Amino acid sequence: MSDARKSMRPLLVLMTLLSITASGCRFDTPPAINVSGARWAAVNDSEPGHLQLLVGLELENVEDEPIQLEEFEYTFVTTDDDGQRRSWSAAWLPLRTIPAETKITIEIPAVVPRPDASVDWEIRGDLSYKAPGRWAQILFDSGLRTPSTGFSGQGQSSEPMDQ
Repeated sequence: MSDARKSMRPLLVLMTLLSITASGCRFDTPPAINVSGARWAAVNDSEPGHLQLLVGLELENVEDEPIQLEEFEYTFVTTDDDGQRRSWSAAWLPLRTIPAETKITIEIPAVVPRPDASVDWEIRGDLSYKAPGRWAQILFDSGLRTPSTGFSGQGQSSEPMDQ
């Protein structure tokens, strides 16, 4: 066997393993995410002068197996009447699974200083999840594949009520 063929052997083995893995592992359709709005909620006494804006998300699983949600990582931006922009980044663990062929609604939190009036807001981020299937689970657990999907949306809050 020539030296060139010997040096190509690890690459051929890797390509063969990837081919076998891909043929036995169907790659999923990520959950569709639609930002549906936001509502104000009170926060506990540990955050004086702040309110929680709960951003509504509709998630749809078109797969014929459940999809386990892992983590939302997102940036939330508000714009005041005077044009001042403020942003916060957060991570949130939803501890939810979307059943097969189902649409669910969840709310992710954004804790912000209490505004005097309504504010324009926007959110953008990523959701990591465990894809359905045994091979997808093995790849996820080994850290070789962590699927994720992006989302974004915007809106205008109502004026915060006394909470």
